[in-house]
Amino acid sequence: FEAVGRPPMAHDLIFAACVDWLTPREYDGRALLRLPADDPRRRVDRALAAEIRTAVGLLERLADVFLVPLKEYLSKSAHRDKLGLFVQRAVLVPVGLLPRGPVADTFSRLGNAIADSRRANKWLAGVGPLLELRASSALHKDPEWTNWALRIGAEVALFSSILAEHLRWLRQHRIVSGPPGPMARRTNRLLAARSACLLALLLLKAQRTRAGLRLRRNAAVDFGLETASGAVSDGVGTTDGGPVGEVAAGGGRVAGEGSSCTEGGDTGSTLVLGAEERALLRAGVLEAMRLAQAAHMGHLLPTHDALVGIMGVITASHDIRAQWRTSTAPKAKAA
Repeated sequence: FEAVGRPPMAHDLIFAACVDWLTPREYDGRALLRLPADDPRRRVDRALAAEIRTAVGLLERLADVFLVPLKEYLSKSAHRDKLGLFVQRAVLVPVGLLPRGPVADTFSRLGNAIADSRRANKWLAGVGPLLELRASSALHKDPEWTNWALRIGAEVALFSSILAEHLRWLRQHRIVSGPPGPMARRTNRLLAARSACLLALLLLKAQRTRAGLRLRRNAAVDFGLETASGAVSDGVGTTDGGPVGEVAAGGGRVAGEGSSCTEGGDTGSTLVLGAEERALLRAGVLEAMRLAQAAHMGHLLPTHDALVGIMGVITASHDIRAQWRTSTAPKAKAA
């Protein structure tokens, strides 16, 4: 319960936990009062020196835990761009929810200013997609032609969107004649095409996992395309087992191993997703959110600014978290 005239207990507990985490050394000022009066440790200069050492230790811990990793993180242009995207999407939420007025206009101007700085920060950012298109890159070593085509399409769309963003920036500052608005829509439509290619690629990968193969086989049985014994329903012949594994003896549904197997060996419809399936599902949901954002910004499928802002905050937060882990990971020492 909250006492009259005192802050809630939760505030005290949170503040004490933060202080203990930042200053792990225990300091009890009352211990000085229990010392003899002639003890030199009771001198004011000694007490002030101890306080200064504690403050310096606090700054050192803050630097090691936060400031040094932050400096390393902000040293890369892509990381700063992702932070700008996070703020740019975050301001869309109040812009979409608040009525037209000074507050909404302030958030809108803030978003436009950050977008302009991101465009200036992206100069020569198309080098990355160009390197992916070279014949010696890992992109061209994919044995599946569909995967290769989708990867090529995604990189070409990304490179084209960067070029369109450069042209929009030049038109916005009247270096090149022409309105910037059409280039903004074209940029987001190219980003939507990139997200569509990546989402299709993730779906192709997902259907080749054990869970995906099992779902595809079970759907074929449910819709009558295959029989429970594995034979094709139109009389063409029986399946050779192929990549879908063995047919369950009890009912024709695939009883996959590992991640796609139900608990206890049951061959029911409940799936237990493994690490690979969960990673693909997470990546697919995030890419679908990026596709919705680009489609909204490119006027392909308008939804709502607040919804797009929330999805943008989620996707940008995930990317920032991954970038932070990469930048703060311990570097391997050269032999």
